[in-house]
Amino acid sequence: MINSDDVPVFTIGSNQPKPFSDIDFLWYRRPFENNATPTSVGEKLRLAEIEEAMWNLMMQIPIHKWINFPTHNWMADKKATQLMLAHDCGLLTPEWVITNKVTEAKRFIEEHEWKCILKPIDCGYVTHGEQSWHIYTNELKSSDTNLSLIGLCPTLIQKRLEKAFDVRTVYLNGSTLFIGLYGGPLDVRRNEMEHIQYQILEPPSSVAEGYIHLMRKNGLRFCTSDFVVTKDGSWFFLENNPNGQWVWMDEFLEYSASNFFFANLDVQP
Repeated sequence: MINSDDVPVFTIGSNQPKPFSDIDFLWYRRPFENNATPTSVGEKLRLAEIEEAMWNLMMQIPIHKWINFPTHNWMADKKATQLMLAHDCGLLTPEWVITNKVTEAKRFIEEHEWKCILKPIDCGYVTHGEQSWHIYTNELKSSDTNLSLIGLCPTLIQKRLEKAFDVRTVYLNGSTLFIGLYGGPLDVRRNEMEHIQYQILEPPSSVAEGYIHLMRKNGLRFCTSDFVVTKDGSWFFLENNPNGQWVWMDEFLEYSASNFFFANLDVQP
């Protein structure tokens, strides 16, 4: 295992044995980030060279051995791409728009009678200095919303669905575990996910097949994703989390998530 906080001693070159030739896969769990603060020009150059050398080393591993290849993670994390590809794969998606044009946002919102939600395009967690903030999905309310602010920042707006429950998936090497999350608010992450009930589900075959198709189009070997099931029983794809979390559910599922994970880790997709 390579810890991205440390720099391994290594050599690659034209007359050197190819590194990593004997590994089965690389789990790309946390991307390499060089967070050190340089104190001089020389130190800044050294840190930049270390990071680039690390990437040169890691890129010696064939793409098919990565879980997941970095650019596949990057592309699969883009909200608009996720929703468009999911639709192409036969999955239902909420009506949505990403815009910083106030008139277009207003048109979309009024078309759906203000029954809309706002979501972050990038992520739901922001740090600045020593402070951090969670950004949750929020219901749009006409009484306290200044739509002119959309002109300052592109915004993801979706039609609000009347949900019955949420679904979290764990996808690995061609197999998927679907887990229902019952009793949550609009954004199930609120309140540290207290009072949520978990249950392993068998989705409609069209959803299972469309989801696997989506994963393969994204070139992913691992992913967690979010769905919502509406009160009429329809399954709507919401978003991918190609480096997403799943371990917390084991506490409520008698290690079913871990059992699924380790049963499929060595499977060739």
